[in-house]
Order: sequence, then structure tokens, then C-alpha cells
Amino acid sequence: MLGICYIHDLNATTPVLKVVLALPVLLWSTLSLAQVDKCKCVENTTDSFTGHRIVQTKFYTIGKTERSNSAFIVAVRRVDSVYFLHVISPMTDCVGPDTEVSFKTSAGQVISFNHFGDVDCGSTVVVAGASAHVNSTIRITVDNELVRKGGLSMVRVSNREHYTNVNLPMPMNLRTVFDCADVTFNKPAR
Repeated sequence: MLGICYIHDLNATTPVLKVVLALPVLLWSTLSLAQVDKCKCVENTTDSFTGHRIVQTKFYTIGKTERSNSAFIVAVRRVDSVYFLHVISPMTDCVGPDTEVSFKTSAGQVISFNHFGDVDCGSTVVVAGASAHVNSTIRITVDNELVRKGGLSMVRVSNREHYTNVNLPMPMNLRTVFDCADVTFNKPAR
């Protein structure tokens, strides 16, 4: 709810002072709205056929690529005790079996995972008369506790011909997204 500030007892000839005094209250109210509930999941269900518990977070921006400064966007999907990471590819190439996501820990260890699933070349969509490429999604199974629990300094997305590095300086980091899936998984399914 936005705050509304009524200023009484001020001289009516000082409207600028009224605005200056009201502005911090309005800004604080707006900023507090943006901080509410960073953890959001788009799925929290139990599969009626298999009985598997499924939780998936929304996509979050957790870093920027070094070369193009484009967003590095991920979502975590947890099916029972198996974690999957869905990455919106920061490369324009197709995603396939040769696509790899590597994580570098702050201790210098590199842990790599290959994309599973079909070849995905994204698509081109037309918005307001201009075409835009929609990147493909890389899907990896993250079976490493070290990756899930943090201490990561960099990510590299690569295939046979190209790679892009991603720095993880954002407050919403990879560990935060995994924690979001875990917290939601511990709540009742919808």
C-alpha cells in the first residue's frame, strides 16, 4: 500500500516544502513494496500420476555476462530430491548435448554439467513490427551440494565453438534461488 502524507500546519505559501517532505514517505512505501517476498514459485504441486513432489521457482536474474552485459536468468525445478537448473542461454547458438554450464567456486574448483534434452534453437518473435530472438533454455541436473549451497564466483556457459562467462555479484544469487525452492518444497503442495 502506498503511503499518503498529509501535511498540516505548514504555511500554504510553501508548496515546495510540502512536496519535499512528502517525497521520502512515498519513496519509502514504494521501495518497501519491491522488497516483499523475493522467493516466488510458479509451481508447488504433487503429480497425481507419479506422486512426485514438484516445485519450480520463477526465473531470476542472478548475474551479468562479461562480454555483452546481458542478464543471466535461471529458475530451479526440484522434483523430490533431484534439482534441475533452467538457464536462459546467454549465447545466440542452439543448445544441445555439447552445451555445458560450468560453475567456478571461490576456492577455484570447476564443476560442469551438460544440457539434457532436445536441441533447442530458441525462436524469433515479432514485437511491434521488429523481430527479436528469444534465447533457448539450457536444462541441467545439479547433483552437487557445493553448487546448491553457494560459494560460487563465476559461471561459464559453453558449447564447441563459443563460451560466455557470467559474474555472480547480484544479491539474488544462485544459492538464494535454490533456497527458495527448498523453502517452498517444505510447505504443503497446492
